[in-house]
Amino acid sequence: MHPFMRSGKQFALMGLLWGPIALVVAIFHAGLTASPVRTSLVLVFPPMVILLFVCLSTWYVCKIARPEKKRLLRFLLTHLAALILVNVFFVLVALFYSQFLDAVSGSKEWTALFTQSLPLFLGVGVSLYLISALVYYLVLADERLRQAEHETLQHQVLSGQAELKALKTTIHPHFLFNSLNILGPLIDKSPADARQFISHLADFLLYSLRYGKQPLVTVKEEVEHVGHYLGVEGFRLGERLKLSFDIDPASLPLFLPPFTLLPLVENAVKHGIGQCASGGTLTLVSKQDTGFLLIEVNNPVDPQASRLRGEGHGLENLRQRLALHYGPAARLDTHKDNTGFTVRLSVPGKKGDDR
Repeated sequence: MHPFMRSGKQFALMGLLWGPIALVVAIFHAGLTASPVRTSLVLVFPPMVILLFVCLSTWYVCKIARPEKKRLLRFLLTHLAALILVNVFFVLVALFYSQFLDAVSGSKEWTALFTQSLPLFLGVGVSLYLISALVYYLVLADERLRQAEHETLQHQVLSGQAELKALKTTIHPHFLFNSLNILGPLIDKSPADARQFISHLADFLLYSLRYGKQPLVTVKEEVEHVGHYLGVEGFRLGERLKLSFDIDPASLPLFLPPFTLLPLVENAVKHGIGQCASGGTLTLVSKQDTGFLLIEVNNPVDPQASRLRGEGHGLENLRQRLALHYGPAARLDTHKDNTGFTVRLSVPGKKGDDR
């Protein structure tokens, strides 16, 4: 929306500021033509009111024409065309108005006065167009800055929510209850398996503390994190949980926001394999392709299983986080049919100093 037309007060303030400008132009006109100030006001003020609305429309030109290096010529040509149109319109309005005054007064002195002051009208039109454009670009820059600050703050909030969600997942009573129930029999039955189980659980919990506040982590670290999660779930689900990892070594040093893979894998286990009586295979694919990191997670589904509460919320939160971090370059698509559920993730493949 136009910055000076968002409320009646702002528009009224703009009109009050325009009054002194019109008065100054009339004084210059009186000095240039040796006319009384009152006469100059009669000739100048109405066209200046029209010019106010014309300059207000410059806002939309500024929104379209951005001062970018790649489009500098287009930027200049757009403003040159707009400047010419504004001045032609302003001069024609002043000309027709002077002719109207002549028709009313029965003389030709107003048209002659306009012709004498034509350079002033042209200079005023050019100057006020350029000033308006400058003011609007400052407003646009301020709006972009505010938007960037808002997106940064929103990203921090969502990142904090993701960290909190991950921490809640690690200490969720149900999760720990199942883990401890598994650990008890393991200690008596197989101390070696119990040590492995504790190792997975400890490393899974440690990841949240170690990487939760970092803006980015490597794919390698994310894969290890979900590996520990699946290690714990593997003891609970037993042979019902089968894994198939296809990890391209070239993708391992690429970076992702922390806790990107966990909601994908957690969703696959909780809403997919965990709902299937016979279990199934969780497939995780990670590869680098033409500058992008591509990740795919697939799991079987039971079409007869009831929908669990909260299904899909984790993926939607992840989609918002990725959109804030990467913008439109990030994609998170899902596909579901009677046999399986697939999530495909695509983000720019950055590593090292590209972070």
